[in-house]
Amino acid sequence: MRLLIEMNNCDFIELNKIQEGLEKVDIEKVWTIYDEKEMWDSCKFNPYTGRKVETLDDLILSHQKGVFIEDAIHDWMVSKGLFKLYSRFFKDGAKVKVIIETTIKL
Repeated sequence: MRLLIEMNNCDFIELNKIQEGLEKVDIEKVWTIYDEKEMWDSCKFNPYTGRKVETLDDLILSHQKGVFIEDAIHDWMVSKGLFKLYSRFFKDGAKVKVIIETTIKL
């Protein structure tokens, strides 16, 4: 499951405010969006199924195609129910769109 959120770089947000129950699941990947149009345009059809990409969960994300994958601990972490982001690609306090990816659908 993927969730798109907007937050300030070098800040934190409560996981329960993003999605109820999110604090109980492991976050597998975090992607920072630098060009949302490029992200969507990079994958119009799923190459494995041939189906048209219509949702964030259908999209095959690719590093440097509108998004950067962030490193756990260095760029993001979860602690005491808080999601913290420290993206190296944006200035402190800058508004950032982020995709949080989990293996469990809530």
